[in-house]
Amino acid sequence: MNCQCYCVSDIKVPMSQQNPNRLYYSCKQHKCKWVGWCEPIEDDADGKNRVQTNDPYGDARMGILEDEVKKLEKLVEGLTEAIQEEVATVKFEFDNGSIAMNKDVDDKLSVLKKDFDKEHLALKPKLKEMKKTNGNLKYGIIGFMFVMVLVFISNHI
Repeated sequence: MNCQCYCVSDIKVPMSQQNPNRLYYSCKQHKCKWVGWCEPIEDDADGKNRVQTNDPYGDARMGILEDEVKKLEKLVEGLTEAIQEEVATVKFEFDNGSIAMNKDVDDKLSVLKKDFDKEHLALKPKLKEMKKTNGNLKYGIIGFMFVMVLVFISNHI
């Protein structure tokens, strides 16, 4: 219970002869003095302890609130099931999408490999021809240099 200054109240026992052992609420920070009497606790029909009130409709409101709590619990249960189903659906779709994507990538890699193999086979004869030309060119350069050396030597003799 809160007092008039909105602090949490303490429960105290008065030592006066007017109200011996009657519990009351008192401001915890001692800003307000007396807040109110604590009402005795009684067992209700359900065997639960409740503070006695002067509200004749309290039990009816409590029943309405308990029904509302049950409805909310059912709603939460339904939402939980719906979320679990949605997660399962998304996981299924993701797994199937991953499989399809992997197949698509494998197909594209296969096509690229075939294209590469074709190009490689087409370039092999050109490479052999270039090696031959390179070999001939190498011997041609060596021969040219030999002739140049002979010319140089003959000019200086």
